[in-house]
Amino acid sequence: MVKTLLSISLAGLLLVGCSDTTLGTKSFTESLDQIVIPGGPVSIGELTLEDIPFPLDLRDQEGYSALSVITSVHVRSATFTISVNTDVPTLDPFADNNPDNFDFLSGVVLTLTATIDGVSQTRQVASLPDGDPQIGSNASVLNLRVDDVDIRDFVEAPDVQLVVSATGTVPPDYVVIDPVINFRVGIGIR
Repeated sequence: MVKTLLSISLAGLLLVGCSDTTLGTKSFTESLDQIVIPGGPVSIGELTLEDIPFPLDLRDQEGYSALSVITSVHVRSATFTISVNTDVPTLDPFADNNPDNFDFLSGVVLTLTATIDGVSQTRQVASLPDGDPQIGSNASVLNLRVDDVDIRDFVEAPDVQLVVSATGTVPPDYVVIDPVINFRVGIGIR
């Protein structure tokens, strides 16, 4: 009887000591809607693009809501790829059939916005900073630098949005981009 009581007490202490502990992880991929960057045959000038907001649907993905306790959410990777449909005339009225690339960009920033505890908040999660070696390299795929921040509170907010901001020059024709973000979700005990 004493051994059983001691074992139960020890197990309880271990659980209390392990609160907010990650015991494993699960990966999720979020493919956002295509981004269409307008361009033209005469492309002189600075890219003036409004911020592009996307709803973040991570918590609605199959398997996410089945996780019993989520201890953390991190962006693992963020990739922009020139779409295979980039020269389709319905998407690009100035299609020139030359391979598109990201040479027109000088920087990209991904941020999350959400209302958390009644306060509107913003957090940067990934970027392609000015001077990144991928810029000007004729790249058709960009791997953004990921910030190591826990975004669990943002993901769980009902109004969370991912906002894409880009700077550069106007491209010579329309460029269609397929953005993909991979997340690592910590599972454990709170």
